[in-house]
Amino acid sequence: MALMAAWLTTCVVLGPSYATGATADDLDPIPGVREFSGRVIAGPRLHAPVRAEDAAVLREIGSTGERILIVPAAESDAAFVRRLRAAGAYEYVEPDWLVYPASTPDDPLFASQYQHVFMESAAAWSVTTGAASIICAFVDTGFLKLHEDLTGRFVSGYNSASRVREIDGGDTTDINGHGTSVAGAACATGNNGLGVAGVNWGASVMPVRTSNSVGGSAFLTDILDGARWAAENGARVVSVSYNGVSGTSVQTTGAYLRSIGSQLLWAAGNGRQNMSSSFDWPDVIIVGATDEIDGRASFSNYGAPIDVMAPGNNIWTTRSDYGYGQVSGTSFSTPMTAAALGLILSVRPALTPAAAETILERSCDDLGDPGEDSVFGWGRVNLRRAVEMAEADWNADGSIDDFDFFDFLTAFASGNADFNGDTSADDFDYFDFLNAFSRF
Repeated sequence: MALMAAWLTTCVVLGPSYATGATADDLDPIPGVREFSGRVIAGPRLHAPVRAEDAAVLREIGSTGERILIVPAAESDAAFVRRLRAAGAYEYVEPDWLVYPASTPDDPLFASQYQHVFMESAAAWSVTTGAASIICAFVDTGFLKLHEDLTGRFVSGYNSASRVREIDGGDTTDINGHGTSVAGAACATGNNGLGVAGVNWGASVMPVRTSNSVGGSAFLTDILDGARWAAENGARVVSVSYNGVSGTSVQTTGAYLRSIGSQLLWAAGNGRQNMSSSFDWPDVIIVGATDEIDGRASFSNYGAPIDVMAPGNNIWTTRSDYGYGQVSGTSFSTPMTAAALGLILSVRPALTPAAAETILERSCDDLGDPGEDSVFGWGRVNLRRAVEMAEADWNADGSIDDFDFFDFLTAFASGNADFNGDTSADDFDYFDFLNAFSRF
């Protein structure tokens, strides 16, 4: 990547003054972060505007030479911006975004959710809050689908204890309470003025109930059956917040899930134990827990099998009584990590499970010995770095290198480089990619 460093720096500096208006911004609204307003910022003028743009002027800003334009009723905001950019009358044209306070979702308990500070969640959410096309499955005690912070997020699920699909009458309601708290830690809808903010606000949630016991106990075979069913039915990420990770069948199931494009994550457990390296499974992401001072949570297992850690002590989340409460355990660091993986896949859906895991691990904040260690694994999950790495990984191989740069140029030359997802491959994609790539 050093080969490109100086040249990239020059390109990024020149980008904002590019005559057609190319900037680091794209035309994708992000609900709750930035939304179209029916207004456009254009300026300064390079020559007289073509057609009748002057008639749409709301305000002129003398100190900057900018104009605030009203989007015509017959046009979308994005189409109007593209038309003005193509006309070339202004140095730049961009939406007058309706934006929300950065780093401060309006969920009442957000200020108490310390995990989002450590994981730099708000910065990640400025890139993506998750895509509904990415399904995250949680194999647990069931779920309160009508909780105000979870409603509308679920796809059809499965009861693996009964071996009955939800569409055939399988019961996925929460028999214990644990599952609803797991789902909220991962995927509670953020910036909706209610309760808490999960890690991933946009992913589809697949409910897999694996226990018919009020105590929540489940056969390992039922848990693994639920994981397989989820992957076979579209889940890209499958999270298990149960004990039992030492079983060889966990690795067997993890390998099967990877073979069909899904990734299994499993809680390390809360026994304060240094776990044996004999179950350092290559195809399962094993997750430990950190605390409010970014150290290992006192209850969390650790050792060679740990791949990553995430906050898991005193986590505010949803409850099965329709309310909210604090919970602790690797049961909650694991689904948050699964949700982080969902954000990575939302940015770069073509990633294989192995490549997505590599980005998850290499983007962690290293809390122990340099690199992977036997306490924190690769470290504590960092959402901002994870999604930024996913953005820059053009060829979806799990690493950021010159191959990404040259592969992007090849795609760009052939008109197949829609980096910013606006359905067109143009100079805006070029500069957006350079800005993403230059971070690494």
